[in-house]
Amino acid sequence: VVKNTSGTIEVFNTVTDEDVSQGSASDGSGNGLNAPAILWIGFSFLIGVPMACAGIRGWRFTVGVGIGCALAVLAWAAFINTMSAAGIPDMLLLLIVFAFFFVGSMLGWFEFARLAGIILIAFVGGLAFGVRIAIIKEDLLISKTSLFSLDWVIVLVFTVSAGATAIWKQRLALVIFFSPQVSRTFFVGLGVDLIIQKQKGMGRGLIYLFDRNSAHLADLYTSGYKPQLSTRIVIYVTLGLT
Repeated sequence: VVKNTSGTIEVFNTVTDEDVSQGSASDGSGNGLNAPAILWIGFSFLIGVPMACAGIRGWRFTVGVGIGCALAVLAWAAFINTMSAAGIPDMLLLLIVFAFFFVGSMLGWFEFARLAGIILIAFVGGLAFGVRIAIIKEDLLISKTSLFSLDWVIVLVFTVSAGATAIWKQRLALVIFFSPQVSRTFFVGLGVDLIIQKQKGMGRGLIYLFDRNSAHLADLYTSGYKPQLSTRIVIYVTLGLT
């Protein structure tokens, strides 16, 4: 619950009515073009560009990206929603997420992980598409706070549909739906937007969509998510190229 008291934002626990300490919802994104921010930009291009060439022939890389991204997203979402108001330094959180990605991507080089990787790259592709739909407008596609869950319904429809198709058709799903095109356009678009808008564009949209930590509500409530025209153009273009 967020209350406005004397011009300041305070968050109270509805059960105990005690004040909830608040912190910044930077969530590992960095500031401006500092080290964490540059690493995110590099990571986005490092994953996105090779995906254009890997495809089925480079299935080990593609499968590795699928597993790595799935683990990284889960780890990032878990940490940002459970950390205290004191938070975790951006660089440390970034390295933790990268570690999860690295471990997952290494599994992709083994034959036993091929099927799981194909399914996961489909889930990740569906998530990447659905997320862009959700963050295409100010304060998300469905901006009313009470209807926030509907934004996630939209994301999950794409994610589950993609994963179900992969389970049904396995390799065919990788070619038709998530032949590295969906993930590639997302990562390249994110990298471009991070250079242009830094932490105010797609990165902020991802935080606004994924982060519902009670220790970050004041930040999320006051700053919201307000994508500039360039961010919306990047989203539209990458969706069109998918």
